[in-house]
Amino acid sequence: MAQPLWKILRRLNPAQLLILSFAAYILFISLVLCLPGAVLGKPISWVQALFTATSATCVTGLIVVDTGAKFTLFGQLVILASIQLGGIGIMTMSSFILLLIGKRPSLQARETVSGYFPRLEKFTFSRLLVAIVLLTFLFEAAGALLLFARWLRSYPSAGQTAYQAVFHAISAFCNAGFSLNRDSLIPWASDLTTNGTIMALIILGGLGFFVLIEIWNALAPSRRPFHLRFSFHTKLVLSMTVLIILLGTACFYFLEMGNPLTLKPLGFGQGLLRSLFQVVTARTAGFNTLPIENLTHVNLYLLLGVMFVGAGPGSCAGGVKVTTAGVLLIVVLSRLRGFSRPSLFGRSLPRATIEQALTLVVLAAVFLALFILLLLIAEEGHHPAALQRGSYFMELIFETVSAFGTVGLSTGVTPDLSRAGMLLISAMMFIGRLGPLTLAYALERHRRKLAFTYPEESVLIG
Repeated sequence: MAQPLWKILRRLNPAQLLILSFAAYILFISLVLCLPGAVLGKPISWVQALFTATSATCVTGLIVVDTGAKFTLFGQLVILASIQLGGIGIMTMSSFILLLIGKRPSLQARETVSGYFPRLEKFTFSRLLVAIVLLTFLFEAAGALLLFARWLRSYPSAGQTAYQAVFHAISAFCNAGFSLNRDSLIPWASDLTTNGTIMALIILGGLGFFVLIEIWNALAPSRRPFHLRFSFHTKLVLSMTVLIILLGTACFYFLEMGNPLTLKPLGFGQGLLRSLFQVVTARTAGFNTLPIENLTHVNLYLLLGVMFVGAGPGSCAGGVKVTTAGVLLIVVLSRLRGFSRPSLFGRSLPRATIEQALTLVVLAAVFLALFILLLLIAEEGHHPAALQRGSYFMELIFETVSAFGTVGLSTGVTPDLSRAGMLLISAMMFIGRLGPLTLAYALERHRRKLAFTYPEESVLIG
């Protein structure tokens, strides 16, 4: 006898429910985008609809059809709602999973929460949801107002300006990278207000809820100045964010300054601004003020690393997360300095955290290698001539890493992908958004303690 659906769902753990809910939502949005009222002219194929729905819900930004030109106002609003709900839902559920509060939180889960976020153990799911929604709308509203004031003379009417401002503010904070313009933000490449607003929204959306709430509490009027006490997690996220942005910007500029198609015609100030914007957005957002297809291969390679790392846990960002990269960096530096216990900011890293970081990076690398191979096989029959040139190989790798990091940057090959290629990139976006979080949760939930241990024996390494 078939069991009721609600009984089956009750047996699923939070990670399984998260995957199932996002998959169902993506399929629903795909069907909506196939409706005649959602597109202009010829209807899009079901593969294009699925790709667009996945990209919007997983806040990626890769597109196979022009969002502003192909979709009606209704279709654009469906995409915008998917970005917003995907961003809020992902932030809420990922924060929820990171807190390890399930249907019946165990004592071990609460101890883990207390160890990582001692100030936030009192948060219930409902309080998390309310706090995240309020913070999200607050930052998005502030960003939309700034963009509206700056773009007021750029569009025929105030209503159109407001729509553009709201769309791009939501897309930026949710780290989606969707734009209503065919050439993204290139028309505002030299505008400081637009660049600053978009970058601020991207960075805030990528820090993670725990970091945002700690900063919010630290800056409260009741706090004494210069007495900001952050958790180790927040310190690591902020430190790695600043390090990646500053180091990435410097490398990007010096590697691109001689390119006549990008930075060479610009002055130092404008070149530095566009380099900064491109590194910030490559962490997970996907907007661009430079034509990605014209970048040097060495900078495409640099952006691969930035996209792979991503931003902070519990945020709208993808990638393996800056904390994972930070943990591995601490381990390597500690080993090089001869320290047996990796430590930073007066705190030692637990062995379980190091093992989890290594596992996530290895699994991410395996997924990427597998999907790059499958994409090359799929596109070899579809574009045999294109694969003869070395640049197309690099473009497909860039596309795959962009999908895994839910970034959305593209060298322009996305619309020309085969049907199999689009399905592979859609799957990569889905795995990139949910994979690291669900894997981390599974590692914590399925840890087993053996009643005995085997004797240790060394092997030669390196």
